[in-house]
Amino acid sequence: MDEYTQVRAARVRSVYERLTGASLITVVNGALMAAVLERRIAWTWPWLWLGLVVLLAAARITSGRAYLHDAGAADRLHGWETIVVAGSFLSGALWGVGAAWLFPADETGQWLWIFLIAGMCAGAATLHAAHAPTAIAYIVPAAAPLAVRLALVGRSPQLAAAAMIVVFVVAVGFIILRSSRQFGQVFALQLDVEQRTLDLDEANSRLRAEIEQHRSTEATLRQAQKMEALGQITGGIAHDFNNLLTVITGNLDLIRRRAPETEVVLRLATAATHAAKRGADLTGSLLSFARKQALHPEPIDVNVLVRDFAQLLRRAAGETVTLELDLAADPSTSYADAAHFQSALLNLVINARDAMPGGGRVLISTGNMAQNDAGMDEGAPGDANGAVVVRVSDTGTGMAPSVAARAFEPFFTTKEVGKGSGLGLSQVYGFARQSGGYAAIESKAGEGASVSIMLPARAGGAPVDGAAGASGARRLPADGPVRVLLVEDDLEVLSILRQQMVLGGWSVVPAQDGQTALALLEADPAITILVTDVLMPGGLSGIDLARAAANARAGLPILLISGNPGAALAEDGADEAEFALLRKPFSHQELIERVLAAIGARKGGEAAPRVSG
Repeated sequence: MDEYTQVRAARVRSVYERLTGASLITVVNGALMAAVLERRIAWTWPWLWLGLVVLLAAARITSGRAYLHDAGAADRLHGWETIVVAGSFLSGALWGVGAAWLFPADETGQWLWIFLIAGMCAGAATLHAAHAPTAIAYIVPAAAPLAVRLALVGRSPQLAAAAMIVVFVVAVGFIILRSSRQFGQVFALQLDVEQRTLDLDEANSRLRAEIEQHRSTEATLRQAQKMEALGQITGGIAHDFNNLLTVITGNLDLIRRRAPETEVVLRLATAATHAAKRGADLTGSLLSFARKQALHPEPIDVNVLVRDFAQLLRRAAGETVTLELDLAADPSTSYADAAHFQSALLNLVINARDAMPGGGRVLISTGNMAQNDAGMDEGAPGDANGAVVVRVSDTGTGMAPSVAARAFEPFFTTKEVGKGSGLGLSQVYGFARQSGGYAAIESKAGEGASVSIMLPARAGGAPVDGAAGASGARRLPADGPVRVLLVEDDLEVLSILRQQMVLGGWSVVPAQDGQTALALLEADPAITILVTDVLMPGGLSGIDLARAAANARAGLPILLISGNPGAALAEDGADEAEFALLRKPFSHQELIERVLAAIGARKGGEAAPRVSG
């Protein structure tokens, strides 16, 4: 409905809303006038006229109520407007004809009629000024017959009274037109204000939504920054801890070799070695959260991995927990490290089991998600194909929002002391992020929890394996003496590795930085293999050193060692296919085997085999 029609409808409604009151006033005034005229003229005519006034007033009141109850009145605006104007004209004509017909002979009665008609016209102008046609339709027929009757008398007083009535009608008419115009202007202004208020409300709603979205985005960013900072800290701690564990395990190996017949010493060294291995597993979890672990991503079918791993998962869940699978009908092919994926899945099932001390139900479901909804890291393998979603849901105690917000942080746990390290979910988070995907938690206290892992999907038709396979290191004998250029910036690590190699019958040339190592390599042509740490000071990393050494001496076997291999390789744009890599901490036997494997692979013209983990 346009503005003109809205204003017109408002004018008509204004008349109908006042119609009952205006009609009752005409009845009351008619009754008073009939009572006055009863003594001046024949008694039947005033009451007959009053009856007509009452009937017309009742009809107008009925039409007014019908209009107010008509929900579609706006669609029938022209008809209702015609009815109200016609009713106003009939009412005015009844009063005008009545005044002329029942005009008394005495001067007092005449002036009474004149003032009554003037009052009725003024009342009509006041009540119906918003709709000029209705007001004028009453005033003109109400005043014109009386003015004509007075003019026909011909005497000066009556002529003056007729002239006064005409002037009054004209003046009231101008007032009505002005009031009607002002009503339209005010109502149009009101419509404009209402529209602007509505627009302002919508703008405020949008602004509030944008502010809320900004707050949510800011909170997400702060959480991401916190997790990134925690990842950097834990990665650094894990690197240093791995160096310490390398020294510890190396010395324990030396202790066992130097005291092979002392049972107590061997037992204590073995116990310490097991503890060191647990420490290595702990640093592995920290590196997983920090997204700096060494992964071996490859095409995998998530459905196959989950199905093959289900039996072990059911054992881990326990007898009181029902484990169900809901695997997608379509192939859910991803690009990730299968072993770490299964480890993450096991962590989630164990967490779900611990959240249901009285038993319950765990559901593992898989599905595919479109790229726009997946939240994949840009540039992740297969990111153009969306994501594969693996969701582990339980019917346990659930988590409050404050707990769910911190659940991925390392060492954060709500379990009792000694019943959880707080690294399970952080390892899941780190694995998902390092794989180019994401992990999310949906939970409410008392309503269970659902943890989802989104991994980059792989295009259909790509060859996949159900599980990862890592090439095992082959121990090949070295032809002739082995001379190792050993590069390590940590003196304690350098010392213990040197002792282990010497015990293996090799000669060792030590160096603490890359520049010194290059100079030694150039000066000593008898060097058989380069074994170097990856992260080193001095501006030349282990990767740079390895590449420079490979250029300087073609075919030189090279073995990298690192306590933080994922970050070390990523920072230099390398991968484990370029150079063989051995992750700290490692045993004496592992070191010897890997060095010999690297030498044998070079002599056989093959790339050095990779190490898992």
